[in-house]
Amino acid sequence: MRLLYENSGAVAFCPHFSMSPFDVWILPKQHVNHLANCTDEILQSIGDAIRFVVSRYDVVLGSPSYNYMFYGIFGDDSYHLNVRLQPVLSTPAGFEKNTGIYITTVSPEAAASYLGV
Repeated sequence: MRLLYENSGAVAFCPHFSMSPFDVWILPKQHVNHLANCTDEILQSIGDAIRFVVSRYDVVLGSPSYNYMFYGIFGDDSYHLNVRLQPVLSTPAGFEKNTGIYITTVSPEAAASYLGV
């Protein structure tokens, strides 16, 4: 299973077709298209999920550097806000840069298994 964390307002999972090993996406359970439209409860749930994932990165991966990105489209009600966390464990090389296709060495199922408690 790729589910890593869940609370009352958000889920965190390891996606298929990730761009890096141990890539994690966090989505609010309630449909919202942008951070500006989030309630305090949604923000708290997202924050709790981020804290959980980062703490697991620290324990399992030895406190790597990581990037987090917030994806939302203000004014587009069809888009669902998502947060993506990517530890910096590898460097994109010629194949990734040339094709836009990323090769990862860890399956999403294995990543969720390693990061889970």
